[in-house]
Amino acid sequence: MLSSATVNNALTPNSNGPRSSSFFTEGVTNGPLTLSTDNPYLTTAERDTIKAALAAEGLPTDQFYLNRLNQDLDTGYSRTTMQMYRFQGGLHGDFSTLGRRFDWKVRGEYSRYSDITTRPSLVVPNLVNALNAVRAADGTIQCADGYENAPIATGSSVCAPLNPFGFNQMTPAARDYVTALARATNRNSLRDIQAEIGSTILKLPAGDIRWDLGYEHRREAYHFDPGAYWSGWKQADGSALQYGNDTPVPTTGGAYHTHEGFGELDVPLVSPAMHVPGVYHLSLTANGRLTYNSVSNAYWTYMVGASWWPTRDFGISGNYAVSARNPAVGELFAPQSGTYQGGIDPCSSVGLASGPNPALRAANCAKAGITQPFISNFNSYTVFGTAGGNTRLRNEHSKSYTGTLNSVPTLFAAWI
Repeated sequence: MLSSATVNNALTPNSNGPRSSSFFTEGVTNGPLTLSTDNPYLTTAERDTIKAALAAEGLPTDQFYLNRLNQDLDTGYSRTTMQMYRFQGGLHGDFSTLGRRFDWKVRGEYSRYSDITTRPSLVVPNLVNALNAVRAADGTIQCADGYENAPIATGSSVCAPLNPFGFNQMTPAARDYVTALARATNRNSLRDIQAEIGSTILKLPAGDIRWDLGYEHRREAYHFDPGAYWSGWKQADGSALQYGNDTPVPTTGGAYHTHEGFGELDVPLVSPAMHVPGVYHLSLTANGRLTYNSVSNAYWTYMVGASWWPTRDFGISGNYAVSARNPAVGELFAPQSGTYQGGIDPCSSVGLASGPNPALRAANCAKAGITQPFISNFNSYTVFGTAGGNTRLRNEHSKSYTGTLNSVPTLFAAWI
């Protein structure tokens, strides 16, 4: 039975629109259900109670609003199937010419990751049809004539009336009619080819100066297909309406590639065989890489370092490096979609005393003309925004200094 308190609380449409995915209103998601007071699933006593409550408020008595948690309609259950494979291979060898030995290697890789997510999801236009139930001449309950299905496949295309009163009261036919299988696919792929060649320049008393040169080509790609449900109901003006709780997400994707040249130089200055007092080992190293990225253009990264061992048991090494991180392919091309975010207004009565310096916050809020107590709607409702990839992202750059104390026992223990 519906109590009068329940009816009175449902007289006015829920103003928390975008805040909850559990409620609906006629034609749109995330609000209360709009129901006729002549709904055949109501008993005579329930119908009389509702109409009396509406009349007492001076409202029309032909329809009312019902808030309910639709866990029996939209469980949130989903299944994701993931697949990943990788192919790697390479060749290496050496040859001698001009009195020197050259070592070379070529290697390549192709990898691909994909996931497919499926989830039973509500189709609100069909739900509205199913809620518009009437009693037929033969006494059975059916959907009102003249309904139009949403243009997406559901478990059944035949409208079946849905009983919203109580938990899990709908028939399997009604559930099938208002439910579609949402299906989205993510795919990431990587292609990488690298070639290197190395040899010596000349021989110092401590050993050979070695060099290494190479080239690398890398391509990363991302593709997202939201499927029919998450793409939304396409409109003549190019926009899309959501079918259920989720805002429409476009098909999206992209790729970037790099051309990279790199080199490395190792210079031994002192070796143990030289018996230099206070210097058991001393060496310098340097490497650099010039990268052209089709999204973030060209940039340099490099490192210079040194290693000094006063004795065979103790050493110091360090380097200075300039590095960069490319935006990941998902950070660049992930689909953009609407999102609702909540928070606490810092100038509200709730947020005023928080933060590292409440006194300063209170002074700033007062200077902005906000008088206390201040109750902010932001504390109770969410704000619409957009989340997803951003093709305008550029590289992150860093400079670092590294120093390390080394000892043979420590290294040996770490190796064990």
